[in-house]
Amino acid sequence: MTSRRAALALASLLATACSSDDSSASHDSGASDDATPGTSDAADGSDGGPLADAGGCRARDLDPAWLEDYEHEIVAKLSGAAPIATGVTLSDRASSTAREHVRVYLVNELTAMGYAPLRHNYEGGAANVVARLSSGRADARVVVLGGHFDGVANVPAAADDGTGTALVLAAARWYADLDCRQHDVIFAFFDQEENGLIGSNFYSAKLKSDGEDVLAVHIFDMISFDGDGDQVVELWMPSPGMADLYEAAGAPLGVHTSVAPRFSSSDHTSFLDDGFVTTGVSEEFVGGDHTPHYHKVTDTLDKVNFGYLGLVTRVALAASSHQVAPDAP
Repeated sequence: MTSRRAALALASLLATACSSDDSSASHDSGASDDATPGTSDAADGSDGGPLADAGGCRARDLDPAWLEDYEHEIVAKLSGAAPIATGVTLSDRASSTAREHVRVYLVNELTAMGYAPLRHNYEGGAANVVARLSSGRADARVVVLGGHFDGVANVPAAADDGTGTALVLAAARWYADLDCRQHDVIFAFFDQEENGLIGSNFYSAKLKSDGEDVLAVHIFDMISFDGDGDQVVELWMPSPGMADLYEAAGAPLGVHTSVAPRFSSSDHTSFLDDGFVTTGVSEEFVGGDHTPHYHKVTDTLDKVNFGYLGLVTRVALAASSHQVAPDAP
């Protein structure tokens, strides 16, 4: 798709987005006690306070100065290149103890941003971590941004999926400053993807049983490598409209998309199976331009292309925010 066609596609997508009104947006991350296994409730944002009136929608800043340094810091802590807590350095994220350290880290990061994250516990003693940003609108739908925080045994798992986790945490930081939101955003960090998409299966089932009005689910997994330098983002099994959305969002940044219509080995499958509009977002895993360190002990911090991760993050922010806040310039 050419840049002109991408711009037209984006204009069309914005025209079909839900219409705005003049009500002020509100910022609420949601709050909840630890949930009982398999039944935890995402906070509904009903007690959120209003944002200050900015006198109109502020422009999206898709290139915040902190982005790549923050993502580097996150991946370093997740992959054992830096301590994740005082006296704690991870060798992998496969054991229950290691994954609990990650959960605590995620909760602390989200709390520092002003969210009230919760644990979505499910059977077997594992748990996802979830935070919600409310639009403050009664008619709001929800956009989910997610990735998995676990890894395979004896592997630092910097790329898979330290990078997706870093993208979602960075998105939570970025979205907190985006006004004129028409829809809510859920930031979801899934456990046990490597064991068969377990955490995302439970969370998708929860969204469905709770009757959440989900506009779209964006899943990020392994965004670390662009060997041929073509700045292509691979979309796994995108629902109708999602590929056009990403192509339109990426074109101004020089990024284009390729579609893998039959790749099901990541968390996007959980949401597709439950009927949600979804896409997986990755480096070209199916296309063959992917890290050679996948599921290897060499999947370390120094192998991650943070320029590429930052670029894909900006595309993801552009694409998802045109759903969340279509009126923002």
